[in-house]
Parts: sequence; C-alpha cells; structure tokens
Amino acid sequence: MQINFMSQTWQIRDSEPRELQECVGLCDPKNNEIILDLELEGDPRCQTLLHEITHVIEMTMNLNLTEHQVDCLAAGWLHLLRSNPKLVAMILNMDDYEL
Repeated sequence: MQINFMSQTWQIRDSEPRELQECVGLCDPKNNEIILDLELEGDPRCQTLLHEITHVIEMTMNLNLTEHQVDCLAAGWLHLLRSNPKLVAMILNMDDYEL
C-alpha cells in the first residue's frame, strides 16, 4: 500500500523476517517507507501504523516531536477516528456532508 503526504509518496509494507530489531515499526525517510512488524495484528498494528504516519508528518513539517509525543498523538488519532465514524465520513465527503 502507499500513501501520499505533501507531494511525497510513502510505501507501507510488512517487515521481512528479522528486519526490525527492538521495534515494531519503522519510518524510513531515505526510502519513503513505513515498515510494520509482520506479526502485529489488530489494535497494536493500527497504533503502530498511526505512530509511523505521525513520524512522516513530524519529519516533513520539521516538528521535532519526542517519541512519547508521537505515540500519544497516534493513540489519540486512533481513539478519535474509531469513536467517531461520522467524523471520518464527513472528512472524506466534505462536499456532500451536511452538519
């Protein structure tokens, strides 16, 4: 899968066996890749994906966030998006949405 952010395309892929050491996700700005631990599933996988996407935003916009700040933002976004499906629909279809 790939995502686009600020005119950059990022690949999202599962890790190769033993590719990730001491982490469950990696944001690689040299190759514009997000790599997720092959064995992650469910909420931990979603949280890790949002964590790495937050790094994409943080690096692109020169925010210099700490790992803790990135992790808190990822957890917050996951909770917000899961708890408010109408918000997601509104964002995706703003032209067709009435308040």
